[in-house]
Amino acid sequence: SGAFADVVYDYFLANDHLQFPDDAGLLHFTKHTYNLLEQQSLHFPLKFSGMFPFMVHQNWLYNYQFDRGIQKSFQGLARRAKYIAETDTAMEIFLKNKDFIRSRYQVFFPSVKKFTQQTMGGLLKA
Repeated sequence: SGAFADVVYDYFLANDHLQFPDDAGLLHFTKHTYNLLEQQSLHFPLKFSGMFPFMVHQNWLYNYQFDRGIQKSFQGLARRAKYIAETDTAMEIFLKNKDFIRSRYQVFFPSVKKFTQQTMGGLLKA
């Protein structure tokens, strides 16, 4: 459930107009993030190292803003995790409860940002 929650919150982050006021902002963020990750690629776990080129090529971070991007991510989780048999139920729950989950994201994300800013001692931008 944690992996599914992470993906769902990525959807709301990608659609958060306070974080990304327009499409260009999200696109810039994704490219910048991939570049930062690429600089650390020698430290990637083996599985992530093999998956990273697909992530960049298909621009997963950008496509999290779409329902189809979330569905593809759920399907990817099912392929990689032995304990996940199917993802249709998770997608159905996500779609039926999108407004409620969004309300939880809107409470959760500002607290995550505040915590990160406090613990990172200003190393990260707000």
